[in-house]
Amino acid sequence: MGVKIDKGIHKGIPYLAYKGDNAKRLLFVQHGIYGNKEKWMQVMGVPFANLGYHVVATDARKHGERKEDPFLSPNYPHGELQIQHIIPGSAEDIRTLFNDKFSIYKATDYLGISMGGMIGYQLMTMSDIVDVFYGVITTPNMRALFETTNPQVVKDYPKEINALEKAIETINPAAHATKMSFGEIHMFHGDHDDVVPIDSVEAFYQTHQSWPISLEVFDADHHLTPPMFEAIKERLKSHL
Repeated sequence: MGVKIDKGIHKGIPYLAYKGDNAKRLLFVQHGIYGNKEKWMQVMGVPFANLGYHVVATDARKHGERKEDPFLSPNYPHGELQIQHIIPGSAEDIRTLFNDKFSIYKATDYLGISMGGMIGYQLMTMSDIVDVFYGVITTPNMRALFETTNPQVVKDYPKEINALEKAIETINPAAHATKMSFGEIHMFHGDHDDVVPIDSVEAFYQTHQSWPISLEVFDADHHLTPPMFEAIKERLKSHL
């Protein structure tokens, strides 16, 4: 059984797709901040394609093949201050790719890592294309990022902080949860994540327990660990 790889650019959106002979469902995989589509497809592309998924990854805006300032500079370590410029547009890009190139499938599943998960939550508030959502070390509540912001960053970037706070009031998926369209939500998180604190994830889970939603917690920080990866694979298998 082989896996076919398709790489291209559609309407300025770079994408990478892995598809096996037995593809039954579509799955978008979205990287986190400072990442790119190739990094995570090296981890997930072949394994998930072999399970039976048509796996597609894109570069988020300002990342990968379309990297631009401030991410061109290795001396800019505070990319989270740019998420209001990345998340809504990247969600729109995925909707465009689905509608233009992958609408042979009735819907798509979605797996987002860290910022990639926030893009997915945003996507669910603006479209009805997501069936099963897998949120990995991520949160629907963008305000949680402020809990871990270095005080020195707040001091050094006051304009960026102010702009981000204003934008989050508008685009924060947690504040617009009733707009989310999906089939199921499955969340995977570390119990000592110091980048995306688990508190906001647990709060979302507790508030929406009447939804088809699950939360699995692991002995981990802000990394995808082998036990977490195996749990995700088991969830993916269960939906084939």
